[in-house]
Order: sequence, then structure tokens, then C-alpha cells
Amino acid sequence: MEQEKHHVFALHGFIGSGKSTIARAIEDKYNAVLFTPDIWTRAILGSDPPEQIYRPALQGLMYLFQEQWIRIASLGLPVILDYGFWTLSERESLREICFKHSLSLSIIKLDSNYEKLWSRVEKRNQEILDKKDTENVLITKDTFDLFFANFNEVKLDEPNIVSIESILQ
Repeated sequence: MEQEKHHVFALHGFIGSGKSTIARAIEDKYNAVLFTPDIWTRAILGSDPPEQIYRPALQGLMYLFQEQWIRIASLGLPVILDYGFWTLSERESLREICFKHSLSLSIIKLDSNYEKLWSRVEKRNQEILDKKDTENVLITKDTFDLFFANFNEVKLDEPNIVSIESILQ
């Protein structure tokens, strides 16, 4: 894929799907600006924030991010949204925003195998506890399962869906 100006790369994947790793590869390849809430929430709230604090802080952060990524993409720099876009309504809202601002959009579908994802999260949790991972927050099995129940994988016939291979080739 050739770099386009005014382009938004959105990563669709659950916890542990490799969004941040892929985001950094896209960032390097396309000289794009990365927006990832995990690093910011960890810096502000620590590695194990209580849900009643985490959710409102995340919503405020996402609001601030949106103003910035729209402006940056509108100026011609590609942006990466390392958010997950777990629901159809989130993806539809993103499509509307991009259309409204004349931004091209690629929604990149990542792995959604439950066992593989939980295995990666368990490994990451241990790295957090061992202080080897300073970017992510702890995710308990109960929280993982609760969130996974609300995860709506993209359908391949949804607009703007692309594979990671087509982006990083």
C-alpha cells in the first residue's frame, strides 16, 4: 500500500491481539502519528487502576485524542488509532468522522482467537508484575472475559477492512 496523505489506520483487535506492535510497525513504515490510550492511561493512573476511575479517564482521553488525530490527518500526516474498535457502532462512527473530514480509512483486522489472546495477556501481566512492561495495565481473567463478551469482530464485508499484510507489504 502506498502512503496516502490524510489517511487513518485503525486497528481492530481485542486485548492481546498485537495492536501496539502492529501500530509501531505502521508508524515506522508510513511516518505516521500514533494514538494509543494504553500508554497514557498507564502514565496517569498506574498499572492497575480501579474501573470506576479508569473508564471516565479513558473517555476523556479519547475525546482529546479525537480532536488531535483529526487535525493531524487533515494536515496530511497519516495517523494510527490503536484503540481496538470492538463494536460495530465504534467503527461506523469512525467511518462517519473520516468521511466528514475527507480522510481515507483502513481498518486493520487482527487475530481474535480467544485462547491465543488470553495466553498473550497472561504473559504480559507477568511482565507488568516483573516491571519489564511499563506501558500496559493488568487485565484479570474476569475482566478479560467480561470484555471479550462485548467484542464484536468485524465482518469482512464491512467497508474499509484490510489485512495487515496489505498494509505492511
